[in-house]
Amino acid sequence: MHAIVLTIRVAKDILFDLHLKIVVAAILLLCCPAASQGAGKSGWDQWLDQAYQLTWLDQNDIDDWIIENEKKTFDKKLLVFANEWEQRLSEKTLPGEIGPYPVAAYRHLAIAQMLLYLRSSDPVHLEKALAAANQEILKSKIELPEVAFWYFYIRAHHNMISGNSVEFVNDIYRIWFDVVLRLESAQFGFGPSSSLNNLRGYYQSIPYLYRNLANLIIRRAIVQRRMPNIDSLGVIVLNLSQRMPEKGYGKWIEHIVNRMYGPESDNFHLAYTVLFLEAEKLHQTTEDLIDAAKDRASIERSLISTFEHYDFLYELAKTGHGKASATIRRLNLISFITSRLYEKGPKQSFLVTVPLLQSKDGKVWHESKKIVPDAIKLFYELSSPGILEKDWQRNGFLNREIYVAAMHDFWRAIMYNCIDTGIYYQKLIHPEQAGTLRQNIPLLIEALSRYLTFFDYYAAKGDLDIVPDDAFFGAVEAAELLSDIHFLAASWADGVQNYNLFLARRLQAAEIFPFDVHNYYVLVKRLAGLGRLELYKKSLFLLAYRVRNSKVIAASSDNKENYMGFDLQVLQELIPKIILYAPDNIVLQDGLNSIPNAISNRMDIILKELTSKAQDHQIGADKLGRMNDFATKMRNKLTAKSFAPKEITLILEELRHINSIIKEISDLQDKAKPAQYQAMGRSAVFSKFFNQFSLDLKQIEDEGSILVKLSEIKEMRDTMILEMKHPFHTLLRRLYHEYPHENFNYLRVLKGENPMVPFSLDSLQQPGNQADNSRLQRLTTNQMNTE
Repeated sequence: MHAIVLTIRVAKDILFDLHLKIVVAAILLLCCPAASQGAGKSGWDQWLDQAYQLTWLDQNDIDDWIIENEKKTFDKKLLVFANEWEQRLSEKTLPGEIGPYPVAAYRHLAIAQMLLYLRSSDPVHLEKALAAANQEILKSKIELPEVAFWYFYIRAHHNMISGNSVEFVNDIYRIWFDVVLRLESAQFGFGPSSSLNNLRGYYQSIPYLYRNLANLIIRRAIVQRRMPNIDSLGVIVLNLSQRMPEKGYGKWIEHIVNRMYGPESDNFHLAYTVLFLEAEKLHQTTEDLIDAAKDRASIERSLISTFEHYDFLYELAKTGHGKASATIRRLNLISFITSRLYEKGPKQSFLVTVPLLQSKDGKVWHESKKIVPDAIKLFYELSSPGILEKDWQRNGFLNREIYVAAMHDFWRAIMYNCIDTGIYYQKLIHPEQAGTLRQNIPLLIEALSRYLTFFDYYAAKGDLDIVPDDAFFGAVEAAELLSDIHFLAASWADGVQNYNLFLARRLQAAEIFPFDVHNYYVLVKRLAGLGRLELYKKSLFLLAYRVRNSKVIAASSDNKENYMGFDLQVLQELIPKIILYAPDNIVLQDGLNSIPNAISNRMDIILKELTSKAQDHQIGADKLGRMNDFATKMRNKLTAKSFAPKEITLILEELRHINSIIKEISDLQDKAKPAQYQAMGRSAVFSKFFNQFSLDLKQIEDEGSILVKLSEIKEMRDTMILEMKHPFHTLLRRLYHEYPHENFNYLRVLKGENPMVPFSLDSLQQPGNQADNSRLQRLTTNQMNTE
């Protein structure tokens, strides 16, 4: 009995061992690619050789894909698959007679661990992927593209996170030469005939290999890791741009390559270009968040990230061009923020609640960083004679056209920042609050003087092509605002220095932009109020001379250049006339709406005088009737509350008819001269009365014509602010450099010197215009008497 039991027990052990072997064999049949020719493989084994279709995607996309397909497609989770094979492969061989595992098993484990790393960023999985890839059985097959790709791809990631730039670059080039170029050759039938057999259709992976390389270099190494010293890979990126489709991912690569040598490049610096484009995206996101004005925390984070990118780019740049490009974008973002701070008033802006943008020591948030002074210093360096004349290429500029374009952008970034900062401080000034004057006026003066000093430094050097045309109009805007602030400060500051600076800066605006006649009236009104009108005459007559005799204006007019509908020949005659009229005008200072009232007052007096003296002076009923008819029509038109420029033009045309009737009456009286009135002198008095009113009406007509033009000039100014290529920008530049820089009167006044006067006052007179010439004679005589 005991023997039977023992026999049964032995039999069961034998059966158990047999069953175990059968189970193991079944597992091998299911899982081991070498155990069968495909039947019973795991779903992951079937798919992992195509994993290159997934590995180029971003981390979240990879994770989402794996989660979804673990449920729908595969028989187990990827982590379980990897752990099982890691356990089996650690034993090297299967129990019993089955030999070593095939190469595919190690490759699939390496790929599986790599996918787990890419979905989680857990370095443990990367170490395991590298360990599997480093198995001698796998490395012995490294001549196969499907092995070489994964081997060097995993190594590249490992070298990337360890910061080994030299080996990372080597890994990428090995993929390029040993995999990509070999597959391309095999695809077209080149290379050993056995290659195609070994590829097993792997050449179809080429488009995905392009994407994997591009993503690994650009997104992972540069953007995410900011890996240094890998710019030699720019050659591979250039080659990828020529191979990838001109849309989607390929379009992005093409954009990067184009920007590597464009106006905002760093001399083919790959990492700089990629990070610059990333900074641009952040920049746009920041502006969008600010415009939305909703989430302070998001704005703060976006601002910090954007400025951090620009700071990093500045340090990363290898050339002056690269440093300038990063500085320009940083300045542009600062100007955008500053304008948003002041457009609704600095205390009302949503942005004042963002911690980063709060003022420090009374200064606008960015001034404590000295960004603009540092930018001006860099501009000086890039405009040194050596670089300006020949060494621009050594500083990273591909050609002189790119150098000039970059310097123009740099100039504008500095200019806008200074002006926007000045406007910000102006918005904080309240004349009735002395504290706001004391705190903000010095800061405003510093910001605007910074640009005007910068402008004068280069203007004195002659007509340099690195100075943009709109730099001159920028100087006008800065000078006008600075003049107003000096005039305001003069009312509470000691001494007369601020009054002198008010005159110098307003004069600067007029001398740079003589077509904006508003400056003349501001000067007249304020200097007359100070009892110093003679300063206007001394300072502005030289400008009248220059405009009247400008060959630049005359040549532009003769060439029929397009100046937005302005007739330069008319302006060349009109501007000197305005300068003459400004000191003793009738209606100019008060604008268009003052014209009807001025005409109406004089018409009432004239009609009253004519009616009361019509019989005594033998004024014909026909002339009196014509006068009344015109006056009645005129009165009907003058009852409106406001007038458009076109309506004023019609009124001025009718005023000419009225003035011609008055002239007829005046001439008739001069001819008649009855003896009884001659003896009493009444005819002469009456004639002078009409002559004076005729001159007044003629002056109103002339000044009205100027005022109509003024509204057009204001529109022109508004357009010039928005259009960098406005033709008047070019004209102002050419006009400025027509005369020696040191002869501008604003510079003389700034230095405390006496203004220059025209050396030929006769050149201001117009042949045949006796009224203008007599006024000129009167004004110039008054000027000489005050010297």
